Amino acid sequence: MVPVVFVQKRSHNEECPRTGALYSIRYRSGEMISIPAKHALKALFVLSEQKRGTFVPVSELARASNVPSSYLSKLVKQLATASLLVTRKGPTGGVALPKKKVSFYQVCEALQDPITYDTCLLSKKACSKNSPCPVHPKWSKERERFKSFLRKQRI
Repeated sequence: MVPVVFVQKRSHNEECPRTGALYSIRYRSGEMISIPAKHALKALFVLSEQKRGTFVPVSELARASNVPSSYLSKLVKQLATASLLVTRKGPTGGVALPKKKVSFYQVCEALQDPITYDTCLLSKKACSKNSPCPVHPKWSKERERFKSFLRKQRI
């Protein structure tokens, strides 16, 4: 799916209570980011309510973030491989946030969200300054602005 991003400033500079974001960003499909990235971020927000380094069982995390447990387990594995989560096995095991803050962009990158690729807005091919599509100049600016937004948002 080629992402089409709509960026809308929140009214009266109202910040999102969780992220502090001033913008509402959606894909053409109505989602701000891909479904896997959205579920992963929901789980990370639940973890952020715990003291850093506190391990939460994946089943409990899935229930609290309203994400199917088996699906979240796959996402956790990808995030742990990218060092965006810490995992521990055993009766006191589970997942925890690492000591360093994690950006939304890092989550999207680990889950191969389409926004992290430099795809053309009009096709699945990459376009560039050398062979641009008709909307390349505007789309590349918006894509970079959105990526910058995702890099600045941290959990």
